[in-house]
Parts: sequence; structure tokens; C-alpha cells
Amino acid sequence: MGFKVALVSDAGTPTISDPGFKLTQAAHTEGIAVEALPGPCAVTTAVSASGFPCERFSFMGYIPKNQTEKEDLLIRSAATGQTTVFYDSPNRIIRTLDTINEVLDEN
Repeated sequence: MGFKVALVSDAGTPTISDPGFKLTQAAHTEGIAVEALPGPCAVTTAVSASGFPCERFSFMGYIPKNQTEKEDLLIRSAATGQTTVFYDSPNRIIRTLDTINEVLDEN
């Protein structure tokens, strides 16, 4: 039987712009499951549990449907060095992941 640990903050979503992300990142590195309780914003819920650095992150809304625009946005986003979040349609997500794999290196 394992242990369960909770990270709770009185200053908003834990790990968004606070050092709590280091705990989440370490959990991911160790293969420990991270679960975020949904809040009023899907973006902050996802980012807080992601294990990605989130002192600063960009939310770009829905990724463009146009392939050239999509590729350009991915390249520009990667160049910032920040965690970047996009929304995408369930009908397009596989194609978008393929584009990300083709356009960006493994990092």
C-alpha cells in the first residue's frame, strides 16, 4: 500500500508561479502519478499537474487548423523556451501531435 500526498495552497492553484512545481516535476521524474483537482480553468489545472516549468507559461488558445500557420506557431512557441499550452479538437489531436513531432526536436 502506498502513500498519498496533497499539495494545498492558500494562494491559488499550487505550482503555478510558485516553487510547488518542483515537487510535481520530481514526482513525474520518479514515475509517481500526479492528479490535479479541476478548478475553474482547465489550463491552470493541466499546467499545475504537468511537471513542466510554469513560473511563466503561454496559453495560445486553439492551435490553428491551417498547417503552415500551425507549424509557424509551434516554431515560434518553442523558441521562447517557455511551457506553451494549446487547445485542440479531439478530431485533430493525432494530426497535431504528428506535426509537433515533425516540426520540433525531441526536446
